[in-house]
Amino acid sequence: PGASGCKEGGIGGGESKGWLEGRGGGRDVLTSLLDVYSDRLTLEGFEGAFVTHGIDIIDDPSNPSAIYIHAVNHAPASPLPVSRTPKDIVASRIEVFHHVIGSNKATYVRSIRHPLIRTPNDIYSLAPGELLVTNDHAHRDGLMRIIEDVVSHTLGPKTTLVRVTFSLDSPAVDARVEMDGLHNC
Repeated sequence: PGASGCKEGGIGGGESKGWLEGRGGGRDVLTSLLDVYSDRLTLEGFEGAFVTHGIDIIDDPSNPSAIYIHAVNHAPASPLPVSRTPKDIVASRIEVFHHVIGSNKATYVRSIRHPLIRTPNDIYSLAPGELLVTNDHAHRDGLMRIIEDVVSHTLGPKTTLVRVTFSLDSPAVDARVEMDGLHNC
């Protein structure tokens, strides 16, 4: 196993749990990677709010003592738009960090944004520059979101599974829908 403690890359597939909880305006993070230890990590190079949701980790293939952390961030848009509607005030994206096990920091690598990442819920890391993300809603807000929440089983499922590939050192991002019409229970 690599630094994540898993035989095959990240922690997905129910092998273990990983979570991050934002603290101190998005600068610090509390981690419990394998329920073995937890330490407060400083997020180096990251600015802004960190409102985390789904998370996964994957081994760094070039360093057996390091991992990449992929985490959904439902941070508020900055600056806040005049409309202040929910669809405009949340700037959901995926954050990528690099962490050397035993250190007290996670270094910000980049943010991943793409039009297919609309309402990200959970992540499954496939490689340092590739992941699967679920969008658990078709609508971010408004009447259609209420209808979706109340009668989604009647109208049909709205969750999509998106494959995202990206460069760790350039702005390149590619995404495609892998599955559509999944039930969000």
